[in-house]
Amino acid sequence: MTLRSVRLPLLFALLALVFGLTLVEGSALAARGVRAEKTTLDEDPDTHAWKLKLTIDHGSTPDRDVVPMVFSFKQTATYERSLTDESPDKPVTRTAPLTNQTAMNSEQEVAFSEPGTGKRFNATRFPITLRRKEDFEAGEYELTVKVVGGQTLGTVRLQLKGENKPIDRRSLSFAPSAAGGSKKKVEPGAKAAEPATKSGAAEDQGPDLSNIPDASNSGATARSNEPAAPPPVPPKQGGCGCHLVGERSQTMSHGLALLGALALVVSRRQRRATRVAHR
Repeated sequence: MTLRSVRLPLLFALLALVFGLTLVEGSALAARGVRAEKTTLDEDPDTHAWKLKLTIDHGSTPDRDVVPMVFSFKQTATYERSLTDESPDKPVTRTAPLTNQTAMNSEQEVAFSEPGTGKRFNATRFPITLRRKEDFEAGEYELTVKVVGGQTLGTVRLQLKGENKPIDRRSLSFAPSAAGGSKKKVEPGAKAAEPATKSGAAEDQGPDLSNIPDASNSGATARSNEPAAPPPVPPKQGGCGCHLVGERSQTMSHGLALLGALALVVSRRQRRATRVAHR
C-alpha cells in the first residue's frame, strides 16, 4: 500500500466531516427565528391593548434556563383619522407612512426550560402585551428580537388595528351661536354674530355721567382768577418774626397818648410865654 493510497481516504473523510458540520450549522441557522401566531391584531376595547403571541427559536439549546432578550418595536405607519371639509362629521381613515421613528425597546427575560423538571428546549412560546399607555397606537410596526449582547433572532411585521384619536384638519372655524350655546359654522374671515340685546328691565348701570363737564382743568382756572397774595414780610431783626393778637392796637394807643401829652406840654409853654410878654 502506497502513501498516496492512504491519503485519499483520509482526505475524503475530512471533506465529509466538514460538509456534515456545514449542514448541521445551516439547519440550526435556518431554525433560528421569530414567528407570530397572528401578525394582524385587534385592540381589546376594555384594556386598550394588543396581545401578541410569539414563538422564539434560539437555534440551539441555550446553556441557561432564562435568556435576556431585547424586543425593539419601530413604527413604520399610523392609521390616521382626520376630520376634513369634505367629511366634517365622520373621520376619514388613511395609512400615513412614518420615517426615522425612534424604536421602542423592551428588555424581557425569556425562559427556555420546563418549570419543575428543568429540561431545556431550543424554542419557546412567549406572549407580550402592547398597551396604548406605553405609547403604542393603531398602526404598523416592525419588531426585531435579539439576544442581549448577542445575535439577532428574527424580525416580524405587525399590524395593530384600532381607532386613533381624530385630528381636526377642517379649515372652518366655530363660534357659539346666540341661543343654547351650540356651535355654528362660520366661514374663515367672517365676523361672529354679536349677541342680541336682552329684553326686559334694563340693568342699573349707575348715574349718567356723560353730560358732566371735565373738571380736570377747573382748579387751575379758579386759581388764576384769585388776587395775588402779598409778598411775605421779612421778620424784624432780633425778633421772632411773629405777631401777637392786639399788639398793633396797643402800639397805636400808646402813640396817641404820647402825642396828646406833647401837645399839652407845648400848649402850656405857649401860655406861659404869652403871660410873661404882657407883663
